[in-house]
Amino acid sequence: IEVPDSYHHQLFGTTLDYMWRFMKKDFNLPLTVEECIARGEAIRHEMLASQTIRSIPGVIDLIKRLHDAKIPLAIASSSSNKDIAKVVDALAIRPYFQALVSGEDCERSKPFPDVFLKAAKALQVDPTQALVIEDAVNGVKAAKAAGTKCLGFQNPAFTKQDLRQADCIVTNLGTLTLEECFSYFE
Repeated sequence: IEVPDSYHHQLFGTTLDYMWRFMKKDFNLPLTVEECIARGEAIRHEMLASQTIRSIPGVIDLIKRLHDAKIPLAIASSSSNKDIAKVVDALAIRPYFQALVSGEDCERSKPFPDVFLKAAKALQVDPTQALVIEDAVNGVKAAKAAGTKCLGFQNPAFTKQDLRQADCIVTNLGTLTLEECFSYFE
């Protein structure tokens, strides 16, 4: 099934369950949602097994600087718990995070705010005092719905997302200063 890039963009940042339910309805797919997820995941894991997991340039340095500044950190992702664990372990960044929250842990996926609210609760932080760094339109919508400040990361290596609802948009996490992160709360 050929679709324009814009079709895919509306699904970035959502869970696999949400994505496949959406596509099953749009394209009247004969498989169950569970079968679609299983087939898609098998193909994706096969592809990932042959690749090295690499971080976005500058992100690990930013994580370490925030951690060193005693800022509580969480990952709040639509990815599965298994995929989140695989990435944080491959990048050796698990010790920097106090919480890892997956869309699997929530009743509703992005663009609903559940994953960010759950992460804020796990960190014992008021969502209005949290800053979300997000690279997908649905994630920005979820962050704003949660009442958080949102820094949109327009990843130059990724398909351009509509991040206009973010409080600010950056294209380089490596040059982001702690002062810039905190400036959204003044």
